[in-house]
Amino acid sequence: MAAEKTTVKKDAPKATASVKANALKTDLKTEVKPVVEVKATETKTAAPKKAAAKAAAATKEVAKKAATTTKKAATTTKKAATTAKKTVAKAAKTVAPKKTATKTNITLEYSDKKYTAADLEKIASDVWVYDYGKKAADLKSVELYVKPFENRVYYVFNGDVVGSFQI
Repeated sequence: MAAEKTTVKKDAPKATASVKANALKTDLKTEVKPVVEVKATETKTAAPKKAAAKAAAATKEVAKKAATTTKKAATTTKKAATTAKKTVAKAAKTVAPKKTATKTNITLEYSDKKYTAADLEKIASDVWVYDYGKKAADLKSVELYVKPFENRVYYVFNGDVVGSFQI
């Protein structure tokens, strides 16, 4: 019987140790769970904040790149417009035939009278200065209409003064 007692005594501490180890494992599991859950909760709330910060930073970066790209495009457009204007001007000079100075003399002859365009312009200028009392420098444009059978020249000075004189 004594042998049985020692066997029981030896087995008893082993059983007690395994029960204690199982109890500790259970306690550790229950203690670890809340820590993990707290960290998961913190991560869940921190992750959106970090993601929002990253998104805001990315948005700013994209906005900066867009502004830079827009400025570069505007500069390129201005340069292209300037180049196009210069090209058109050169083409116009090249294509347009050069005008040679042609001198034209017009002489009006009727009933033994003879007037050149310069003569009629001189008479019209004298009418402007002497009849209207204006300065010769104020006369900007002259339109003359000659009617030989009426012996009259009708005029329009500076687009608004209308009259006639006899020739």
